[in-house]
Amino acid sequence: ATNAGGGGGGGGDPTLHVPSALLRQASFWASSGAADKLTRLVDTWRASSSSNKASHFWSAFVTHAERTTERTPLHLAASAGHADVVRLLVEKGAAWTALDSKGLCAAQLAEENGHDEIVTYLLDAAVRSELVLGAAMRAMRGYDNDDAEGEATTRDAPYLSHKLTFTETSILDEAGDAVMMAWEEPLMNLGAQVACSSSSNSTETTCGSILNIGFGMGLVDTAIQSFHPTLHTIIEAHPDVYKRMLDAGWGNKPNVQIVFGRWQDELPKLGKFDGIYFDTYSEDYEDMRELHAALPHHMNPEGVYSYFNGLAPNNEFFAAVYREVCKLELGSLGFEVFFQPVSVQASPPDETSKSTWAELWSEVPSGRRYWHDGHVFYAPVCTFKGEPQDS
Repeated sequence: ATNAGGGGGGGGDPTLHVPSALLRQASFWASSGAADKLTRLVDTWRASSSSNKASHFWSAFVTHAERTTERTPLHLAASAGHADVVRLLVEKGAAWTALDSKGLCAAQLAEENGHDEIVTYLLDAAVRSELVLGAAMRAMRGYDNDDAEGEATTRDAPYLSHKLTFTETSILDEAGDAVMMAWEEPLMNLGAQVACSSSSNSTETTCGSILNIGFGMGLVDTAIQSFHPTLHTIIEAHPDVYKRMLDAGWGNKPNVQIVFGRWQDELPKLGKFDGIYFDTYSEDYEDMRELHAALPHHMNPEGVYSYFNGLAPNNEFFAAVYREVCKLELGSLGFEVFFQPVSVQASPPDETSKSTWAELWSEVPSGRRYWHDGHVFYAPVCTFKGEPQDS
């Protein structure tokens, strides 16, 4: 998410010049909370301009960013608590995703300054935007919830052909990016606990049938085994991971069924489960949407679904937006959803030698981080309350 445009340009018409002085004046009115003066400024400029389209000015203005702080008018209005201006700017196309020089969006500045009404408004606007965008993307791809199963995608194909490197604390891909790391173990333990928490088909000693999609380092599957599932199915698509899990004896464990292949291809062949956990690499939220649409075909009543919630890990507001989007979309599919907050540590609690986040990420050759140090992890707990569908 980056700031688009700057002073002196019009996003609606590339040939249109908006004077920098006018943009600065408009920014001043935005930061002062003068929505009426801001609107009159646009009307005055339009009357004296060769263009009679106010949208040209608004397009240039809402993307205009201060050179030093990189803050847009939406940043300025939200930070100062001017709700009327914030609403006006969003209606005119201001991007809630725009980041300033410190990596903060407008909603985060509003939160820092105690403007809860604006935070709520921007969250609602962002969720609506993402829902509309998601529907548009699915329409472009010819994707429909009713035809979810078997709709294979190719976005993860390059990763599946890459050679992986396994260390004691991580899995790395060919680019030196971390596929999975040992610090995730407490989160995987919690994920297993959630997936195995359904009251359906459970006894005092077993937890019913469980499906995990994405073996990785085997952390969540090791934890699932401790709950003694009556059937433990694992879908793994990467050949290196598949070979490693077989070498480790997973194919010989009682009640464990290993399915080699992409979940998009293999899930339609499987039945229903009491718990499902999802954590794959090199797939995006659209892939998750495809999985979510298929879940009602594979959940027993009161079955529980969870996933590694790493959506938008580098920005807490963006992550909150995705939580709400997931909650609404899963809710429409018959799930009751809540998120359990968990503190994330660089080292497991029982380690005597504590690692810092800096030390942990220094082990990743590419230097790219897939989790923001110190952020709270929100573990999804999604209980299926809908009508079971044929698998």
